[in-house]
Amino acid sequence: MYFKSCISRKLVIGFICLLVQIGHGITQLVINVQNQGGEVVQETITSSVSDDTCTLEFQRSDGTLITKLIDFKSKNPSTIRTPEEDKGKENYTMTGWVVLDRASPISRHIPPLCSEAQDSTYARDVDLKAWAELPGSSISILESAVKPFPSVTTGSPPSRCSDVSAIWAPCICSLEMCIGWYPCGLKYCKGKPDTNPLLNGGGGGGSSYRCGIKTCRKCHQYSYYVREKQQCLWDE
Repeated sequence: MYFKSCISRKLVIGFICLLVQIGHGITQLVINVQNQGGEVVQETITSSVSDDTCTLEFQRSDGTLITKLIDFKSKNPSTIRTPEEDKGKENYTMTGWVVLDRASPISRHIPPLCSEAQDSTYARDVDLKAWAELPGSSISILESAVKPFPSVTTGSPPSRCSDVSAIWAPCICSLEMCIGWYPCGLKYCKGKPDTNPLLNGGGGGGSSYRCGIKTCRKCHQYSYYVREKQQCLWDE
């Protein structure tokens, strides 16, 4: 999994999307879920950004249609969510600017997603090399979509912006971005202890089953070149 950041008046992060756009402000996720009895049920989760609602719907084997509507405007609107796992912080040192009109070989989503960040969309050499290993990709085409930072070609990176006093001087900007709560995997719970040792490997413990979605927190520290310190005034 990788991240691409676009920095302008707003910060946009590209990620693997599981939701499908089906209308203005409406997204839908269809998943297959196996319950404790072994039955596979198809769930449809629909969210409406404009109405601030989320609907979960599925049909049981007896034909009963179950629909659950969550209204985030009036059901526990002040609830503070706490993630179950803190995944810490990863550091990303960007090495070049992405040229948006050549960025389609990297991802067709970059040009529209980063249209407001013409001069502040970044990539890393290590990611280009990894993407070049994918079928149908080419390192030369990928490299043509990225303009290296001057510090990469000269070998002498400037100082960090927090250590530079001249507002028009180039420097290395640092930006920390944290996602405080997001679904990050399946949650497994322990069932009742099995009486047959052949079913549990002889350990006498209960079997595990999927019982929900695990939530996480994760931070990213981005470092990248800016032509002027005034483009990184928050890094003090």
